[in-house]
Amino acid sequence: MKKHLSRAQIYKNDLFLLKIFESINLYLDKKRFFEIFNAFLWVLWCCFKLEMIKNVILFGTMLELIIFNGIVCLEKKIRELRKGQWSWSGICDCR
Repeated sequence: MKKHLSRAQIYKNDLFLLKIFESINLYLDKKRFFEIFNAFLWVLWCCFKLEMIKNVILFGTMLELIIFNGIVCLEKKIRELRKGQWSWSGICDCR
């Protein structure tokens, strides 16, 4: 049985995503914004494919990976994902 979100939950999730994209847009130029946005969508797609997205908290984890550790770290995690070695623990310890 599929769980339905209440209007309040949907509104809260929408606000969360809106804040993400507003903050990206404020701190990065447009070229960098689209590079990060595309990377964010790629990770999101990979996670949906592997049915790893369970709640909105993981969106924040991916965002932290992309913005604070950069595209190089993201690409490293994507390689791990393709090899089946993906883990959420230590996701931001790529340095």
